[in-house]
Amino acid sequence: MLLVLPAVLILVWLLGGFAWWPRHWARQALERRDYAAARKWAEVAERWNASNAETEWLLARIERKFGRTDEAARHLRAAQRLGGNLELVRREELLIQAQTGALGDILRELDRLLIEHSEDGAEICEAYVNGLLINGRVEEALLIIQSWQASFPKDPQPDHLLGRIAEFQNRTTAAERHYRAAIAKSPQHAPSLFGLGRTLTSANRWDEALQVYQQCRDLTYRSVAEVGMARCHKSLGRGDEALRLLRRATAQPQESFREAQRQLGESTEYDSLRLELGTLEASLGNTDSALAALQQAVDFNPKHRQARYQLAQILNTAGRTEDAKTHFKWYVAMEQKIAERDRQHDLVERHPRDLEARHRLGSLYLETDSSETGLFWLRGVLAEDPQHRATHELLADYYEAQSAKDPSVQAVARFHRQMARQAAQ
Repeated sequence: MLLVLPAVLILVWLLGGFAWWPRHWARQALERRDYAAARKWAEVAERWNASNAETEWLLARIERKFGRTDEAARHLRAAQRLGGNLELVRREELLIQAQTGALGDILRELDRLLIEHSEDGAEICEAYVNGLLINGRVEEALLIIQSWQASFPKDPQPDHLLGRIAEFQNRTTAAERHYRAAIAKSPQHAPSLFGLGRTLTSANRWDEALQVYQQCRDLTYRSVAEVGMARCHKSLGRGDEALRLLRRATAQPQESFREAQRQLGESTEYDSLRLELGTLEASLGNTDSALAALQQAVDFNPKHRQARYQLAQILNTAGRTEDAKTHFKWYVAMEQKIAERDRQHDLVERHPRDLEARHRLGSLYLETDSSETGLFWLRGVLAEDPQHRATHELLADYYEAQSAKDPSVQAVARFHRQMARQAAQ
């Protein structure tokens, strides 16, 4: 009997039987929204059984959660090639399409999925809501969230998304309430903890925000949490502690840091870490360190108005007045563009149904310092007129430029380019 056991174990290994366990653990991690752990276990399953349709399907879902839609599609093709469940593959394809905002001709299928697949209902709701929000269809998204909460009362994600919507609309009291509701359901729901931290800092409630970020530090996203802590320490007059935390955060590989920001819903539009570090170094008289950090922040996004201004200030302090003048001149020109944007805002408020005015407002936001707000207005135009050619062209240009930093938006760029061509015909 003892001689037979090793042979049985070897046979099970060769047949990929041991891969069942890491697949099981990957599924559990997905259920608790720990996507980093889910990826780790799915990759273990892949190593133990390299040609398994279920593993490929799991990897597709995980990549979709990370926003890497091209990788997700690649794994789905592999799952289909290996004889995977075609219904599951098609469902995941629809969720990828919905998540990127390409709702177009799949709305009826999504509605059918919500009715027929209650076991995967939360996933369907989340992709559907994200797609609606990408297209600026907030009211419809709120209706889906309401049903989602009723069907899955223990899921923190609906409350989290309500918090995100309220935060974007500058309704800080409502945002705080929704984030706290999500945390009450899942005390380690990292995106909601970070959302609460942002909301508290925007209200200058630094001591409370510091406590929240200290909770976050014990989770997977330590460096991002410590940047939030540093911001609090700086505002509370503890510059040395803030500097220590910021310098430690810069030791993290930049792409890993930004990936963590994306997963947490933190903005990756600017290099906020180096702006914080550079501004603090400047206030402490560390001119060379401040210059290096602020130059990195400007290099990352030349439209970062605050970084450009701070860089101009420190260049002036360092005696490099000609270099400083270039940035000050840019800053003044940007202020004029922002004044035009504010006038356009007034026009849209007076004529909210004027799509051309809303398109122009969105484009002005893209030209200035808030791409996220610009995208919101442009998506709102498409919600009213899905064939608006100029908006599709502008969004295609924007996402194609962004894909160099974030490959996950390539599919979105392709969608808008295709829609622009169709609208031109």
